[in-house]
Amino acid sequence: MSLLLAALLLAGGAPHGVMPGPKRPAAAAPADAAEDAPGMADMTPLFSNLDYPAKAIQAREQGVVTYRIIVSKEGGVRDCIVVESSGSELLDRTTCRIVRQRARFLPARDAQGNAIEDQFTSRTRWVLPD
Repeated sequence: MSLLLAALLLAGGAPHGVMPGPKRPAAAAPADAAEDAPGMADMTPLFSNLDYPAKAIQAREQGVVTYRIIVSKEGGVRDCIVVESSGSELLDRTTCRIVRQRARFLPARDAQGNAIEDQFTSRTRWVLPD
């Protein structure tokens, strides 16, 4: 089966106050790895080939979902907002559902070292299986 999903962090480098490098969820489903580009965080481990909604496959839906992740002070996802749709409401909703359920981050810190809320933008590419 071909690579179904690839996610790259669009903001230059890691989110403010977060340790650099790929952010790994606490319990990610395995997925084919995307090549890391310099200054990019690989979000692919959040997704599995099994995550592709059957109804989206049947409807031949695919595309790129661009979304903003709001990271809480505790490092969880407080919100996921689609900023550019894939053209499929089902793929858009599925992307944010997976991000909310699986993504965990080191919280951003202010100058005094206090945990603060942060946000960044990422995207996921859904490609129909061969």
